[in-house]
Amino acid sequence: MAKNILVFTMLFDGIPIIYQGQEQHLSGNSVPVNREAIWHTKYDTSTELYQLIAKLNRIRNHAAHLSADYFEDSTHPIFQGGSELAFTKGVQGRQVVMVLSTQSSTSGAYQIDMPVSYNAGTVVMNVLSCKNYTVDNQGMLHVDMDKGEPRVFYPAQYMDGIGLCGYPDSNVSLTTLKTQNEKTSAGVQSTSGT
Repeated sequence: MAKNILVFTMLFDGIPIIYQGQEQHLSGNSVPVNREAIWHTKYDTSTELYQLIAKLNRIRNHAAHLSADYFEDSTHPIFQGGSELAFTKGVQGRQVVMVLSTQSSTSGAYQIDMPVSYNAGTVVMNVLSCKNYTVDNQGMLHVDMDKGEPRVFYPAQYMDGIGLCGYPDSNVSLTTLKTQNEKTSAGVQSTSGT
């Protein structure tokens, strides 16, 4: 459940709020535990929550870097399943979609069929697992769920420059990405006709 809360706070509207030391698995329940010294943890950057926060920061910063209007669009729900909620944030076509689950870490694998606002045929990547999914012709995204883990999707065509999932970390612009995608699409169309 901690992962779902982190995804929600990091990708929702406003400034993310994280308890100091949460990424080191400090609990902060009550006095005096809520004032635990973070230096006792030796500040391990390989912890699961530290790595999750780093990934979520990257996707948030990348989406905002490509266009400042990312922050102008409010987060809104797009799907409610039996134990899942999905939200979207950002400009149509470049939006981040997050899927949260109330399933426990001992739950089994299953799939949800979620309507999304990406165009049919759009390839999106779950930036938490680096797995690609393709939106079907009805605008549905068929998402593998397991162990209550969250999912965070972003269009694969805009991943260059993010520094995740094998994509380089660079100061790429939206115009550059659009130009590269147009050239790639034109190349695919011209070679498919021969």
